[in-house]
Parts: sequence; structure tokens; C-alpha cells
Amino acid sequence: MAPRFNFFRLLPALIRVLSTTTSALFFLLRWLLISGLVGGLAGTASAGFLVALDGVTHWREAHPWALPWHCCQERVCSSG
Repeated sequence: MAPRFNFFRLLPALIRVLSTTTSALFFLLRWLLISGLVGGLAGTASAGFLVALDGVTHWREAHPWALPWHCCQERVCSSG
């Protein structure tokens, strides 16, 4: 009769591999979550800045008196 293979002898090695795999997976998921949050916040801040910039640009075009040096520059350029 052939000797039977003892699976229990491999159990500590299997636990080490699973433990390493689990901690690597946890590490990867943690950094994916952190990077996703940072990316979402940066994207939201960028979108908010662009919306505010668009609103300020429309306001500035509707109120030319808000930038007096701009008006003076046009007068100098148009008279010369």
C-alpha cells in the first residue's frame, strides 16, 4: 500500500499564503478606496472652479465698469 499524503503538513504554509494574499488584497482595496476619494474630491473641486470661473466671466462681460483699466485700454487703442 502506498503511503498517504499528509495534507495537514502543508496547512501552516497554506495559512501563510492565504494570510499574505489577504493582507495584500486588503492593502490594495484600502489604497483604491483612498485614491478614489482623493480623485473624487479633486474632480469636484475642479468642476466647482470651472463653474465659478464661467459665472464670473459672464458677470464681467455684463458689467464692463467692473474693470476700469480694461475700458481705458480700449479707448487708448481705438483713438490711436
